[in-house]
Amino acid sequence: MLANYLSALATLGVLLGVWITVQTLARRVAARHPEAGPFREAGAGCGGGCGGCAKTCSSPPGPTTPQRPIPVANRSKET
Repeated sequence: MLANYLSALATLGVLLGVWITVQTLARRVAARHPEAGPFREAGAGCGGGCGGCAKTCSSPPGPTTPQRPIPVANRSKET
């Protein structure tokens, strides 16, 4: 029984470590590629706002950074 508890605790610790690593890598990629827009934190729901999709805000949300389009290389059409 103690072995089950310890293995479950170790599994949760490993999953938390993996999640933190993924978040860190995503922030680094966003910092290196600003053309893709800002990094969006997990749990922001439907664009952040006041806590989710179904809730309405009592006050308007603050200013947001507009999305920048990803540049596409110009390719000439060869015929």
